[in-house]
Amino acid sequence: MRKLVQDAAFNSQMDELESFTFTQDKDVGGLPVFGNRSNQNPFVVGVITKRLLMQASRDARSFILPVDATFKLNQLGNPVIVVGLSDCARAFHLVALFVSLQRKEVHYIEMSTALHRIYRRVTGNEMIVDKVLGDADDAQFNGIRQVFRGNAEVKYLMCFYHMIAKVFEKTRAMQDPLAQVVISGVYDMHFALSAEEFILTKARVIAQWAENPELATFSRYFQAQWLTGRYTHGQVFHTARGWATTNNPVEQYNQTFKRQYTLHSREPEWQNVHLAARDPCLHLAAFQATCRSEPSS
Repeated sequence: MRKLVQDAAFNSQMDELESFTFTQDKDVGGLPVFGNRSNQNPFVVGVITKRLLMQASRDARSFILPVDATFKLNQLGNPVIVVGLSDCARAFHLVALFVSLQRKEVHYIEMSTALHRIYRRVTGNEMIVDKVLGDADDAQFNGIRQVFRGNAEVKYLMCFYHMIAKVFEKTRAMQDPLAQVVISGVYDMHFALSAEEFILTKARVIAQWAENPELATFSRYFQAQWLTGRYTHGQVFHTARGWATTNNPVEQYNQTFKRQYTLHSREPEWQNVHLAARDPCLHLAAFQATCRSEPSS
């Protein structure tokens, strides 16, 4: 594994379509080094190309940074974390892949730091992020915010599909009329077009739920999980028209990854890096369109 990673390490003479590996730290010779799989020294290896990385060289307000993990790519079930850009025309543009053993906070810190450093090394600039799209994952939230905390108040947007999937789990035991009341209220809050409309809609929905004692437990859960704290930015008014916030666009890319790279088979762990690096043209196919700064008509 070490030879595989270091043989594919970045050098300044590489073509923009040539894939390379990178990590948070380098040895004295400038080659990437990775941990021994402990929490104190985690294993995180990134794969990227110059052209993929340059997708982030734009106004931070013109894109969202979706982050998600895909599984079942290797025999141990370890995750591959996908980082990309979503523009205001809902198009997904891959930036980097990370092979990691786990998804703890320390792994997301190492991943984000590695991406930040390789971006600065290749472009000479700091990577500025304005909005991140992800799940209600404390490790992911904390790790990303720690690294990009220098950016003024990075906004962590909630993937609505993730939230509504959790809500559906809570409504399985409810009778249909009650479940419909819950789902209708959640959708009404999600599609509020302004902060003012959201406040009014939220008050109406919570009052409606309070009329039925059977919804008391769910109402407490929803308010604690989705209306207070860090995972509250799940409404459409948090982004301009055209942004992909209902579904994390990484989900679709993950399906492509499994279909084209692994053929739905589980590879040995070391081969994840090889699969990601052997054909950068496959990655480029994910973002043939140029990042757009205006919503599609």
